[in-house]
Amino acid sequence: MNHLQKIADRVKELLKYKQMNQHDLAVKMKADEGMVSRWLNGKANLTIKTISRMEEVLGEQIIIVR
Repeated sequence: MNHLQKIADRVKELLKYKQMNQHDLAVKMKADEGMVSRWLNGKANLTIKTISRMEEVLGEQIIIVR
């Protein structure tokens, strides 16, 4: 499994934990729902800025930098 897919899986896990769906994430991020779908299916690259915004919206860390 590549890193992009691991990040997408972590976001999906957090969405489930927060009882949110892709639509909710898109609305809170003010992002296109289609793009959120591509991110979460590993079909589009995530920028550091996007990951950071997801962390803000979800209130959880997605990646940990050591």
